[in-house]
Amino acid sequence: MTKKLLLFFITIFLLFICSCSKTERSISETNSGTSIPVAEEGATGVESQEALNLKYLLPEYEFNEIIEEHYEESSKDYYLNAKASKQQFDEYVDLCVKAGFVHRLDGESDSLLYNAYSDNGAEIDVSYSEKNFEIFVLIYKRNA
Repeated sequence: MTKKLLLFFITIFLLFICSCSKTERSISETNSGTSIPVAEEGATGVESQEALNLKYLLPEYEFNEIIEEHYEESSKDYYLNAKASKQQFDEYVDLCVKAGFVHRLDGESDSLLYNAYSDNGAEIDVSYSEKNFEIFVLIYKRNA
């Protein structure tokens, strides 16, 4: 009787462990299939979900070298500084227009600055330093 009871508890314990690992796997599979971004590995804990969501409104682009990148709860924005050529800056601005940032705020007078907002309420500032060959990208939610 004791052996049967012990075997019963071991079986339940093993089923419980298998069930937990299957649930964890299905949760991670679900997260990978959704469009909700999650903080990257090694995140410091100050990243806000709102700022991360804003990051994913930006067009994808492979810059030469990322110098600085951050998204913080206190400012609720996403900032990127990267090494880039003027041509890459122009290409990135074109991608921003295609991504919906079409309502210009900068008056189109400066070839090194692009400031616009999209219909979803996000505003983007993209500027270029010819001296340092750097692009600066800032995205945030506009105040209503």
